[in-house]
Amino acid sequence: MNHSALDPQLCTHYKVRKLVRALSRYYDAELAKAGLKATQFTLLTQIVLSGPIALGELADMIGLDASTLSRNIRPLITNDWVTVDASRHDARIRIASATPAGRQKQKTAQECWQKAQERVIELLGDDLHHKLHKLNERALERLYL
Repeated sequence: MNHSALDPQLCTHYKVRKLVRALSRYYDAELAKAGLKATQFTLLTQIVLSGPIALGELADMIGLDASTLSRNIRPLITNDWVTVDASRHDARIRIASATPAGRQKQKTAQECWQKAQERVIELLGDDLHHKLHKLNERALERLYL
């Protein structure tokens, strides 16, 4: 048996998840001040920016499956920051919309996100930050065939 194949340090998934967890600590710490997690902020921001959006389209845009989207959007609905209603054109399609309270929450959280973003760029440096974005884009292009 090749024991090096069992070494998590050689696993791409392990390495990327470790990076994501490290990044999430900075964003989650700042966004907690606004009462949101990074995943919730991403959803709320996308809904605010997109205007009313079909849940399927939102899931595709963010790269989530339907059950993960449902789980992550639930607190936004519970807190009256987002509503989800049937489409006027097709009752099978559910549409997410930001409420006025949700737009205000996103605006407040945006300031927290900005602080986290600035801190991450400071820690990584502009060059590595830019390279990380480019590498991420290239990897996603290849993985989403």
